[in-house]
Amino acid sequence: LDYLKMSLDNYLSVLMYGNRSLAVYRLVSLWFSDGNNDLAEVSLILHSKLPAVSSDKMVPLLYQMAARMSIPTRSETDFSSVLFQVMVRVSRDHPHHAIPIILALLHAKEDEQFVDGNRSNKNKENDPRASASSKVVSELEKNKDLKEMVFRYKFLCKSLIELAYLKADSNKSGSITIPAGQNILKVKDWNDVTVLTDKIPVKINKDYSNICGISKFPNKFSMVGGVNAPKKILCTGLDGKERPQLVKGRDDLRQDAVMEQVFGLLNDLLKLNDETRKRKLNVRTYKVVPLSQRSGILEWCQNTQPIALFLEGHDKKSGAHKKYHPKELDSKSCRAEMNKVSKSSVQSKLKVFKAVCSKFSPGMKYFFFEKFPSPGSYHQSVTAYTRSVAVNSMVGHILGLGDRHTNNILIDNFTVS
Repeated sequence: LDYLKMSLDNYLSVLMYGNRSLAVYRLVSLWFSDGNNDLAEVSLILHSKLPAVSSDKMVPLLYQMAARMSIPTRSETDFSSVLFQVMVRVSRDHPHHAIPIILALLHAKEDEQFVDGNRSNKNKENDPRASASSKVVSELEKNKDLKEMVFRYKFLCKSLIELAYLKADSNKSGSITIPAGQNILKVKDWNDVTVLTDKIPVKINKDYSNICGISKFPNKFSMVGGVNAPKKILCTGLDGKERPQLVKGRDDLRQDAVMEQVFGLLNDLLKLNDETRKRKLNVRTYKVVPLSQRSGILEWCQNTQPIALFLEGHDKKSGAHKKYHPKELDSKSCRAEMNKVSKSSVQSKLKVFKAVCSKFSPGMKYFFFEKFPSPGSYHQSVTAYTRSVAVNSMVGHILGLGDRHTNNILIDNFTVS
């Protein structure tokens, strides 16, 4: 216990007086470790010193802190009370980062009314995180500067959940008209609510007056295929720029959001090292915003193409493999050959696999030949792709082999139903 208290004291001092903001990950990890959050001495230290830590340093761990919330007790030094006060403070200072996360917990069961037709509030009452989130929202609404903003974020998030479950033919191509009664069409010219898929830098001075608000959502969406029939929509910001977004229902996006958080942390770490910074090693991220347990919205990655689409083509016959190696096997034939030995021994599978590979030459290199014809752009694109794959491989290796207990700060209750 003495070592734990000493560690917490030192990490808090670093966050209060130093510029090592990554120390917050270790601090919260120690705070949330099994058994530590029940220790009165730990809660007392955090109660007395956490208010002196700048709120911007807590923003990266909003998902993890929100996941551990419960109704605060009467004692101000209990774990639930200390955490609750932190969440309220961070939400007031950085509302555009915190409010969507709080509302995702508050609206956790909103999907049920669209899937099961169940509009009961009993599930919300039995969910301590939803109850705590409701209390945080109530605290924010007491602030006259935030009351209207909170209302609009609530309306926006519920409208998107409603849109996610709007029935439509998943096989229909082209634009589909949104019915006039949908609430999402009422979102117009809101300058105090940011586009959910925009990446907003955390402001130390807490000034978010220059955020890009929402101008409108058009009355059209399109289907992009898939089991859960996600919908592609456009959100026009007050800057006039259209942001494509993907609205998904019947799909838990909380793990996706946490993994994007992991990649963001990784990029911060790569920037700290001279060698990785010189080589421009990083992972391209995109915004994922859970709206409830089983719905959410994602940033649409523009100017991208699935590798399989380039290699195989829409019809599995017209891609790069068939274009540059017309006399070799196509992907469908390769799969058929492998399926023949699906129940055979490993040695038999390996023999067939090698035979298939000898008749199916790699075609990925032709992508760079086609898209980047000049020597300079070709070299730059191949280098960028190689480094991207290398970084992702390193991340997968580390997270895949890492002990779950040591990574509990990243894989937390927020990712579990």
